[in-house]
Amino acid sequence: MTPEEEYRYFKQKYPEHRVYNISNGVYLRVERTCVVFSNVYNKRHRFDGPAFLCDVGSLWFINGYDITIGIYNWAEENDIDIDNLTDVDKALIKLIWSDYDE
Repeated sequence: MTPEEEYRYFKQKYPEHRVYNISNGVYLRVERTCVVFSNVYNKRHRFDGPAFLCDVGSLWFINGYDITIGIYNWAEENDIDIDNLTDVDKALIKLIWSDYDE
């Protein structure tokens, strides 16, 4: 599912202006123009896709840090389609980026 498809999916599935615990301390907040993923500390956070899905694009965050440019460069260097991740790609992102801290 592309980020655009994922954005539309979450906007249709969940009512706006609510927070949902979707898995293992990852929360989903649906707003008027975007869907935001965060961790238990309420920092934008997601390993398996963009943490900030908007009607105008998406951004990647881990531990509250914007890693959008870095992860796109890393994905290109490692021949990973960042907009169509496999389970192996997601596992690799968790291994490489899990302790990201600027």
